[in-house]
Amino acid sequence: MAAGHGNRSRTISTGAQLNALNASQTDFVLGLFAPSHLSFDLLRANHTPKQPTIHEMTKKAIEILQKNEDGFFLMIEGGRIDHGHHDNHAKLAFHDTVAFDAAVEVALEMLPDNDTLFVVTSDHSHTIRIGGWPGRGESILKGQGVNMGSDGLPFLTLSYANGPSAANNANGSRRNLTGLATDVDVFQQDALVPLKYETHGGEDVAIYAKGPFAHLFHTLHEQHYIPVAIDYAACYRSTAAQHCNKTTAISAAPPAPMNWPSIIRVLVFCLVFILL
Repeated sequence: MAAGHGNRSRTISTGAQLNALNASQTDFVLGLFAPSHLSFDLLRANHTPKQPTIHEMTKKAIEILQKNEDGFFLMIEGGRIDHGHHDNHAKLAFHDTVAFDAAVEVALEMLPDNDTLFVVTSDHSHTIRIGGWPGRGESILKGQGVNMGSDGLPFLTLSYANGPSAANNANGSRRNLTGLATDVDVFQQDALVPLKYETHGGEDVAIYAKGPFAHLFHTLHEQHYIPVAIDYAACYRSTAAQHCNKTTAISAAPPAPMNWPSIIRVLVFCLVFILL
């Protein structure tokens, strides 16, 4: 990430270093917190030194970038949500989604929505499904005490169409979940078709927007429409549009009229998975 026009740079490798970083004295920062992917949020405590959360990284990024009076573009990705689903680890994926939500929340708290466009979306879905009639108050990760298949074996509320957990099925029969702790962090939900990794799904995913020109994201869109709409709203490649004119005041509900640039900050959050 970069801010302003200075050249004060930092390289950091731990969550403690990130939290101690003085944003007012930093223009560029490279965070290398793991040799590969960061930990799942639920398993973060198992790693030493402590890795930062997506919430902490988002907060520090905004603190550094918002020093630039010309605004900024920031993309934040919850990439481990995708990895959890590929391994049929629903609980890991869900908790990373909660961590992602906290990152969105801190951004909304730190930045005004009268000149900041927030976009939250996903690039694909997964084959996870919600099925059965779970008991009232039943955990989304449980259900084997209530839901019974016609084969006489219990099944969970959550399952996948494919993935590595299908290997748990033997001799053409589903595994017996009776007595299993299905809510542990690394439990794999059942899958139908055996694959090394679970695949992406094919359904439409949601997109949410707040701030100036959020009305551009209002219905079913092709994926490539999103960057085009952001480009138009923020006047990145062209200032021909009326709202890009410094002398033209425009109105954005609910904030009062404002002058160019109508948007100086764009934040794009990508979950890599939204379950509709």
